[in-house]
Amino acid sequence: MTCCKCQLINMSDFVSRVALPESIDGKKVNIAIQETRFIIEKYICDDLYNELCDQIDADDLSPLNEELLCMIKDIWVRYAYGELYSLNVMTLSKENVVRKFSEASEPVSFSEAEKMANYWRMKAENYISTMVKFLKDNEAENVLYQGCNNCDNDDKRSGTSFWGIA
Repeated sequence: MTCCKCQLINMSDFVSRVALPESIDGKKVNIAIQETRFIIEKYICDDLYNELCDQIDADDLSPLNEELLCMIKDIWVRYAYGELYSLNVMTLSKENVVRKFSEASEPVSFSEAEKMANYWRMKAENYISTMVKFLKDNEAENVLYQGCNNCDNDDKRSGTSFWGIA
């Protein structure tokens, strides 16, 4: 199984972690999940990602991987939630790029949306050190938790938004 075939989080994972409006477009949530996958993939290697996918498919998560998956969800949901701010600033229609709003609402500026997106990304980053420590503390229990050679933990986007704005 390749890592791209398995999605470790879904819309239901957002409910207990962030205030996701019921009316949110599920397609946009799935796009946000896909667009932020690379963040998780840089902290867990392909073999571990695939092991998680295989255990989820078999409905047989090991206790350690169950705990790890909870940490991954805490991180990934917050990154994806931040990405939703970028996806919801404007909407593409067949005629134009538009901002939709109702009489009871007012659209936020690009700058305000960017600030909120970065806020949620920073919240996600708060969980990363806990997950990395968990992986290091449990290397003896699962060899796939050991440092990997295909992961780049030096994120070149650090301090920069997904839109390239510092």
